[in-house]
Amino acid sequence: MTLIMPPNEVQELKNKLDRIAGFINNDTATGTPGLVQQVRDIRKDLDKLIDSIALERERRKVWGVVFGAIGAGLVWLAQRIFSHFVL
Repeated sequence: MTLIMPPNEVQELKNKLDRIAGFINNDTATGTPGLVQQVRDIRKDLDKLIDSIALERERRKVWGVVFGAIGAGLVWLAQRIFSHFVL
């Protein structure tokens, strides 16, 4: 059994497929990015955001170590001064 579509239905389907392809692919005539390009752009932005969050976490760790070392040094110095004057 063979189904043959009338030419007007074939043209209508072709027009619909062209319209769908227009959403998916970039429109060079208007310079509008398609869905594929928009997803790529969003992915790049998301990767940059994730990298900046990771970098900020690392910076906080470094500053934590620096201030921890300074605090430990001050505690040590205070103990030395206290033990010198009290004992």
